[in-house]
Amino acid sequence: MLLALATAAPALATDIIGARAAGAMTEVVEDPVHVVFLVTGGDKKRVARALHLARHLQRPGESPISFHLVSDEAWSGVESWSTPHLLSSMPAAALALHANFSKITHGPGSIYMWKPLLPWLLPTAITRAIVLDADLVLTRSVHELWAQFDAFSTEAAVGLAREQAPSYEKLGPEAAVNGGVQLLHLERMRSADGVYQRELRRCATGACGDIGYLGDQTLYALMKERTPLLFHTLPCGWNRQLSVHYFHHKRFKERHECRSSCGLVHGNQPAFKG
Repeated sequence: MLLALATAAPALATDIIGARAAGAMTEVVEDPVHVVFLVTGGDKKRVARALHLARHLQRPGESPISFHLVSDEAWSGVESWSTPHLLSSMPAAALALHANFSKITHGPGSIYMWKPLLPWLLPTAITRAIVLDADLVLTRSVHELWAQFDAFSTEAAVGLAREQAPSYEKLGPEAAVNGGVQLLHLERMRSADGVYQRELRRCATGACGDIGYLGDQTLYALMKERTPLLFHTLPCGWNRQLSVHYFHHKRFKERHECRSSCGLVHGNQPAFKG
């Protein structure tokens, strides 16, 4: 299989969720919260924004968060607050997939296409991760967002909130998703004979059509239309999108209605990104 890579790599740690025998006692080992930021293009301001968001997420009295910075070049000082991961260290098969996706994207789309390939960059000991854009503000604890993994079905590998703008009307409201907040069940995504890899390889051939400038978000929408069980729908409160780009659309109010408690605000329009 093209991406049967993680199974051949040596395990970096034992199971993160499990139990350790300590005499007659058993200690439950919790899976730590892993948060990933993607920064490319050599922009120091983007690294600074990632650090700012990391500080915003870590709250006094809460369990520590493991931060990861995925980038196309090494940054000095990053090790003090996150674990760095260079895109160039991805396995050759994953790099080849990205090269194929770059042919069917344009603008920043190819940059975003690194996110669906993160299962083969992050260590196999990391079984789950949250991937966040930098234009976010959380009003509740990131640990509450992490708890959404417990709501995944046994088939789900990716957790995304619905796209609140009518960007994917042709696919229908259930397929439309927003990529600013992603819960990735890396272990399931790595399964060589799993649905995720099958659909990823299929779309990389161009079978899903042009992916365009929104990259992974469009890819996930196309995959969800075909294989909805692969996705968990996050409550809208975990990705409240501020963009008013479609303000005059007849369904703008309907699509932006959200009855769940707001946990995360997403400034997904340039006017709101400050």
